[in-house]
Amino acid sequence: MISIIISSHRENYYQHLLANIKQTIGLANYEIVKIRNPGLMGISKAYNEGAKKAKNDDLLFIHEDVEFLTHGWGNFLIDSLKDKKLGIIGVAGGIRKFNLPTGHDQGIDDDRRLFVKHFISDKDKPDVYKDMEPVKTLDGVFLAMRKDRWKEFKFDEGLKDYHFYDLDISLRVSCKFTNYVTSKIPMHHFSTGNFDNKWIQASLEFHQKSYNYDLATHSEIGIVRSFWYHRLIKEDISLKNRLYYFFGMGVDKYSLAQAINFLFSRIIFKFKGVN
Repeated sequence: MISIIISSHRENYYQHLLANIKQTIGLANYEIVKIRNPGLMGISKAYNEGAKKAKNDDLLFIHEDVEFLTHGWGNFLIDSLKDKKLGIIGVAGGIRKFNLPTGHDQGIDDDRRLFVKHFISDKDKPDVYKDMEPVKTLDGVFLAMRKDRWKEFKFDEGLKDYHFYDLDISLRVSCKFTNYVTSKIPMHHFSTGNFDNKWIQASLEFHQKSYNYDLATHSEIGIVRSFWYHRLIKEDISLKNRLYYFFGMGVDKYSLAQAINFLFSRIIFKFKGVN
């Protein structure tokens, strides 16, 4: 049996997800553990509280703003979690992680493993990878693990907000076990993430810690920098935090143009009257 743990603060999303799980999971018995969390605690604390209450050995931590796009995924997940060498199963992640202030998707195509659909038009796109792909990092939208794995690593409650709890636990688990993403549980996620001032600050602080980071070539570093400067250009980030991020991320000949655009885009947009 599976215990599904949800940190919830939007009842309409939560109720939609309950109905969707009932229609798609393919199990007669499963447990929903709802942690009501309208900004009361960080998601790490909410997930740890939910795991403590869970009655089953298989745990699934998911965001409430998702829907499952396939049927019978519950049995597949239970069977997959029997592997004693397995760490965490996700639906989006990355093969490597460099010590640069990014999310799990660093921007390198060959490292990306993504089975979450963010837009309606994505639902019909075929997935081209194997059923289970080994990765190092995982996106927190879907994290499945056995309860003994959670007890050994737990979510870091020192991460007070909603950012980087997923990178932290997946990086720590990857030192001892193998994390995977699966194409067998495609999902639609209604959010593409919130990359604001809090994310910038959390990213720079998180990447000051020591993890099992991978080495990168100069060209790979340039690709990552360019990707993330471009990714963040139109986000609601203050000039001060753009400067902090610029000095934390660094710049090179590959990323100089994107870095300049990132630094001054808000000034340009405001001058042009663009929000």
